[in-house]
Amino acid sequence: MKKLILLTCLLTLTLPHVSLAADNHGKAEIAFSEGLLLHHKKDFKGAEQRFAKAVQLDPRHKNATYFLGLSQSEQEKYEAAIKSFTSVIALQTEEPEPYFYRALAYYHLKKSPEALADFQKAQKLAPTGQVKDLATSYIRSMTQKETPLITSSPSQGSSHRWFANGSLTTQFDTNVTLNPDASSAATLPTDKNDLQFAMRGGGGYHIIRKGHYRLTTEGSYYQSIYTDLDRFNYGLLHLEANNQFKFGNFSIRTPTGYEFSLLGRDKYLGAFFMKPTFSYLLANRLLTQFSPRLRYEGFFQTLTNQAQNRDAWNIQLEIDEFLMGEDQKHYLKLSYIYEKNAAKGNDWDYHAHRMGLAFLTPIPWGIDFDIHTEFTIDRKFAHVDSIIGTQRDDFGQAFGLSLSRKLMDHLSVRGHYDFFRNTSNQSFFTYGRHIAGVTFATSF
Repeated sequence: MKKLILLTCLLTLTLPHVSLAADNHGKAEIAFSEGLLLHHKKDFKGAEQRFAKAVQLDPRHKNATYFLGLSQSEQEKYEAAIKSFTSVIALQTEEPEPYFYRALAYYHLKKSPEALADFQKAQKLAPTGQVKDLATSYIRSMTQKETPLITSSPSQGSSHRWFANGSLTTQFDTNVTLNPDASSAATLPTDKNDLQFAMRGGGGYHIIRKGHYRLTTEGSYYQSIYTDLDRFNYGLLHLEANNQFKFGNFSIRTPTGYEFSLLGRDKYLGAFFMKPTFSYLLANRLLTQFSPRLRYEGFFQTLTNQAQNRDAWNIQLEIDEFLMGEDQKHYLKLSYIYEKNAAKGNDWDYHAHRMGLAFLTPIPWGIDFDIHTEFTIDRKFAHVDSIIGTQRDDFGQAFGLSLSRKLMDHLSVRGHYDFFRNTSNQSFFTYGRHIAGVTFATSF
């Protein structure tokens, strides 16, 4: 009888708590479901409030805690998101997603060691698929000083919505024409050498940066200054809008913009361009890029001969194949480029084939070594030149190498040498050019 009375007392004490726990779990499920609906509608602030309530009611509700972290990340509340994902990991340590999204939060806060450790953990835990591929991509970009494979845009890798960059170059040029085949007249002097200074500044803003899509606008201005031959000072204004889509190993970039340039104090060239790039990464070792380009070039020179009118539609098809090393810190690049120039004047109609080879690798003392070469296999002009009287046919080659090193945060230095040679059946267009210099660059 005493045992029955004791059991009755225990049940009387515990049943309200069991009932309350069950009631809290049910309320937590309701709050979690409401949060999912708001999260799907991209009302991340409202979703955060509902997920937080679910976690308050049931601290071991793993899914509510996980989505709480996602909602906080979407609002750029990275410190809070880290705490939420850490709680999820404490509840279940073998899921890759909490590690991956905590790594992203650390990455945006520029806590690189913590981010890298979490990306590596996510990579290890994740099966083959998007999370594993993205974690691998971040690991590669964080362990390389440069990531030139996907794009050369300075906006890549920026954790802010805005970015800025600039550079200062000094170099010696042994043939200070703008390249004879890029000049507007056949009377420009060749074999003139001079010391050149060049400055470049630019920046941009990520208008949209959500999930698989990014919309970025950017602009820059470049100005070269020669100490003696100031008629060849060159200024270039570049404006661009860029849409970028990424789906696992496949990405698309669609830069579209306008360029305006000055030669000396005169207007030289205005150009509209579009250059989409399609990229596919296979097994984290092979990257294939296809880049068709359409460009309209309008020259401002005064014409005395209509055949010399260089205003043209320029079409270019480029295929690049990158072979990356197992350590993801170096690559070998093979390129093929086809170009067709359809000008208003017969003298500038041509088509060309080019082949390129490039190699980048780190060497001791934190230096990156880059070497590249390109051959213009054939540049054939469609008509007999109206001034010279022969049909032009060119062969060209270019060679370059550089050594670059990061000096400190936001500052790097690069020493570079480039050689250009063009051989033509028209003697004016046969030339050689050596350029050697040093560039200091900064980015934020």
